[in-house]
Amino acid sequence: MMTKLWRTVKCKTSDEFVSYRFRGETKLEPDERIKIETKPLNGDVTSTLTIETLKLDDKGDIKAVGKNQAGETSATAKLNVIGTY
Repeated sequence: MMTKLWRTVKCKTSDEFVSYRFRGETKLEPDERIKIETKPLNGDVTSTLTIETLKLDDKGDIKAVGKNQAGETSATAKLNVIGTY
């Protein structure tokens, strides 16, 4: 039996645009494993990044970057993958 593992990162901002970067370089784009949902909520923007079926190679820093006409801001989360099933 295969266990589906995933990790979700949420970013709440007043910015109009949110993107995610893996290991500071690669821009994450939605695909079969990577889901990005961005929606307005109470005057802010909430963006959720979900990586499904984690692999050992998925470990590293994930950076959320928010941009609007006033500039850019970011936050980084460390993703550790101990093992897979």
